[in-house]
Amino acid sequence: MNKETLSQTLINLRKSAGYTQQLVADNLCIIRQTYSHYENGRITPSADILCRLADLYHIPSEYLINLLLPDEFQKKEKISDTDEYLYFFADSEKRNRYKGCTIIEKQLLFQLSKLDSLGQKQLIEIAKVLADTNSIS
Repeated sequence: MNKETLSQTLINLRKSAGYTQQLVADNLCIIRQTYSHYENGRITPSADILCRLADLYHIPSEYLINLLLPDEFQKKEKISDTDEYLYFFADSEKRNRYKGCTIIEKQLLFQLSKLDSLGQKQLIEIAKVLADTNSIS
């Protein structure tokens, strides 16, 4: 089990979303002190709490659950999108710049940052088509 990694991941997720410990605790229907213990590694969250955290942050629950597995059982794979996303928003300048954005908007901006200028233009065109399609429906 890698409590330190889970603790740091919970801190990074919360900060990148611009949430307070109280807001996260309220969403989980627990007290703030319990959530603080999760972030400090004093208490390990249950699988149910991890799934609810994953829902809150719009990430796969397997990502958080995998952090609880012993190292020899953890999936060994390239850096995941979630890891890249956390690294991208770990920078305080980016966190402040995108402070008012929703999680979905941040995820979109993160994906956009991975594209070259041609890919970015294509994504904008795709978004326009989707927006037009939704306005017709």
